[in-house]
Amino acid sequence: MRWTQAPSATSLAAIHAELVSTVRPVRSSRPTATISVSVPDSDDIRRWATALARDRTAGATALACRAARLLRAAARDDGKTLARWQQRVRAAGAAMAAAQPAMASLLTVVDLTFRAAERARSPAAGASAVRAALDGYLASQGEAVRAAAARLVPLLPPRASCLTLTSSAVASRAFLLAHRQGRLGRLVVAESRPGCEGVELAARLAAAGVPVAVIVDALGPARAATVDAVVVGADAVTPRTVWNKCGTLGLALGAR
Repeated sequence: MRWTQAPSATSLAAIHAELVSTVRPVRSSRPTATISVSVPDSDDIRRWATALARDRTAGATALACRAARLLRAAARDDGKTLARWQQRVRAAGAAMAAAQPAMASLLTVVDLTFRAAERARSPAAGASAVRAALDGYLASQGEAVRAAAARLVPLLPPRASCLTLTSSAVASRAFLLAHRQGRLGRLVVAESRPGCEGVELAARLAAAGVPVAVIVDALGPARAATVDAVVVGADAVTPRTVWNKCGTLGLALGAR
């Protein structure tokens, strides 16, 4: 999805609705550009959005936090009029949302930014409000991941065998916590092509002492029937749909 202008609240709602009705690959490469202390221009924002769109390995939490930092930088007071400042913030938000339209948490970040910007009475006040809103979001994410992981671990049987796909922040932390508590016997990770972020996840967990094996994606559905639990993250969750990396459905069907 691409916009010719910044999305309204109605547009953001339509994006969420699209998650239920449309299936398409999520194109997503972690930005490497350093955020300077100067006010970014349209070229900076375009470059950041392009890098965000190319990220095919980061999970939803990491992408949303990256977008929050980028939007915080984009919302700096540039000394121009309120209308010009709001226009730049809306353009930056639209670019971030268009870069990863399947990531519900990223759309939440954009919505927080738009709400703070729309209430502003001056660029300085707006920049402060956006910064406060996004700082609050970033501060909440670490605790949210820890809490979700802590709720998952008691659901696993002792010495559980688990299967996962891609690289979810919550799932990764849950596996580490379960391993430390003696509730994880072994972990099987699908390589997660095309980015093979599953291989990277397996390497990190193995370095922490987790007993882990990597399999090709094609073996995932068959292996799902042999483990105690299939544990995956989600890019978005709606009342009717869970939206995640291609291959998740096969694991879910194999685990039934």
